[in-house]
Amino acid sequence: MVFLIIIATPFAYFITTAKSTFPISTPKVKLVLTLWQVDTFEGGIGSRTDFLNEASVDFSDGSTLILVKSHTVESVKNALQKGEIPDMISYGVGVDSVVPLLKSLPKIDFLGGENGGKIYAYPWCVGGYYLITKTENNQLIDRLFVSQGAFNLVYGAILESDVEAKEMICAKPLNAYTSFLSGKKEDALVGTQRDIWRLDRRGAEYFAKPIHGFSDIVQYASVLTGDRVRYDESVRFLKYLTSQKIQQKLEKIGMHSPYFKMQYGGALGEFDFSKIKTTVSPFTSAEAVTSLIGELKRQSITNNSLLTLKNMQKHL
Repeated sequence: MVFLIIIATPFAYFITTAKSTFPISTPKVKLVLTLWQVDTFEGGIGSRTDFLNEASVDFSDGSTLILVKSHTVESVKNALQKGEIPDMISYGVGVDSVVPLLKSLPKIDFLGGENGGKIYAYPWCVGGYYLITKTENNQLIDRLFVSQGAFNLVYGAILESDVEAKEMICAKPLNAYTSFLSGKKEDALVGTQRDIWRLDRRGAEYFAKPIHGFSDIVQYASVLTGDRVRYDESVRFLKYLTSQKIQQKLEKIGMHSPYFKMQYGGALGEFDFSKIKTTVSPFTSAEAVTSLIGELKRQSITNNSLLTLKNMQKHL
């Protein structure tokens, strides 16, 4: 028993003295901000929530922590009705339930998030539409499959193209892609960057060109908090998110930057967001958008619906 006491004593002393080399105190988090991420369109590859998480970790200096949470259009609406309000939100067309709560931001050149002369949203990643065919000759299209998202006015892109087809079939994005893939060589697809990634990963042969002029595939970020300190820190994060340091990392999720040219090859490399002249305001009523999409699906596009589409478009 005496032998054990003799051995244990110096060991305990070593542990005790070693602790003194550690920092006496760790940095304390002074501010915890919340950021909701809402997907309203198909992205490229990977997760936008994961991307925002990584950006928030890079941004943190130990005193500010940003908690990123995934939401749907409906869960945002339900949470707001319960009185839950995030400091920031990342979203696209269809999340108009947050519009009354948005705070104005320092001005930038991009006007997609402008309303009444003030900026309420910064774009932080973008995509576009593509005409995808199985042959180089796109003048003999039999069936045109249209990738129709829940809140995306893809018809705005079709109007910007010179594509003609005997039949136009609107379908959910994955269904439109698989129908095109299994269809005839005379079929074509109006899809997005997600379809280009799908085709590349499959090793399929295809021809694609961007449809410039219109895109509503824009992920915005806004501030909702009314607290001055939280507002200032939220704006600082949005500026960090749109900085070149973070924007050049968007290739991780297969998206484009609204501010800087990406180094993609192939059809993705041909996409140039600076050539997009019109978009749809993220503040547009979700009900109005889905109503117009319903007309497109029924192939009942009229002069009135085309006028509605034109009125929804915002010049950049």
